[in-house]
Amino acid sequence: MKFLTHFYLSAILLTMMVSCSEELKLYHEPEAEPPKTWIVEKVNYPEKRFGLIDRNSLVFSYDDEYQMTLLAIPQSEEYKIDKLDKDKCVSYSKSRESGSTIIYDSILVKLDAGGRAMYSRHVTYKETNNEGEISKERSQNDSVHFTYDAAGYLILMQSYSHAGDTQSRYEEEYVIENGNIKEISTSKGVNYTYTYDDTEYEPVTKYAYEMPLNTQSLKGASCILVTNLVYISDYIGKSNKNNVLSVVASKGGEQYAELAYAYTFDEYKLVSEVKISGTINNQTIPDDYITTFTYAEKTQK
Repeated sequence: MKFLTHFYLSAILLTMMVSCSEELKLYHEPEAEPPKTWIVEKVNYPEKRFGLIDRNSLVFSYDDEYQMTLLAIPQSEEYKIDKLDKDKCVSYSKSRESGSTIIYDSILVKLDAGGRAMYSRHVTYKETNNEGEISKERSQNDSVHFTYDAAGYLILMQSYSHAGDTQSRYEEEYVIENGNIKEISTSKGVNYTYTYDDTEYEPVTKYAYEMPLNTQSLKGASCILVTNLVYISDYIGKSNKNNVLSVVASKGGEQYAELAYAYTFDEYKLVSEVKISGTINNQTIPDDYITTFTYAEKTQK
């Protein structure tokens, strides 16, 4: 009887050991899922302008490598974006028709060996069909030049009415402090002073009103190269280190705007809203003055 009992116990123990061994062989530590990554897909601006730079909603398209290929302003215009590696150049081009005339507009950004913008040019051609006869005329050829400090931050932007001119029509100078644009002084007498928090810079916030390279003073240049600097800002030197908390703007020594920024983040820690409060042009910004952002998830390859 004892022998049988020991036999059964041994058999059960052996079965358990074999079973556990098989389970150990079959079990694999699950692979960690790669973190989700995102690209900005749309920027929605509040309707009222308060004299700010005129912006409408922006929609971005990308290729399979998530390089931006199209910047669209719905029901208005769109820029096709091409990176010409051979020429170290980025092209933003659009066209529009007016009767028998087609107007081709291009913003060409010339890059240095490090991928930083040295200058950009705005070239416009008109192509007219007059009863089968095609004529072409260049109507615009202005330029913007960029100067950087030793650390790679933009310190001077100069806009020229014609490429090759020596006298600029508009300039901005930038004072860098602790890795951020602290002050902007313009040739039109407008000055900006910024304060920053200590959080890591969120690139999409550059699209909010009165951020550096997206201020109303840029309208003073009367040039799409300058008013659309924010579109090419990825190529204009080092980004800010931190996020803007506030800006005070003055003209001719008199303050005309004092704005504060508040950021809302979604569940993926992406900036979903930038709320602006304060006063501008003697008007109080309403409580719902918010720029919103939507994103698309990158597909894991």
